[in-house]
Amino acid sequence: MEACTFYNLFSWEVGFGIRYGKSRLKPDKRKTMQEIVSGCSVCYSSRTA
Repeated sequence: MEACTFYNLFSWEVGFGIRYGKSRLKPDKRKTMQEIVSGCSVCYSSRTA
């Protein structure tokens, strides 16, 4: 996966890492999409009080 390799090298030079995010599968279980996100990104959920 050339995009992953490029982004990983770029992020290493800048000073952060990467990780895999969401992915999509076809009915026959083949991967059709894979998100590559910053290793320092955080997922926040909102809560109602």
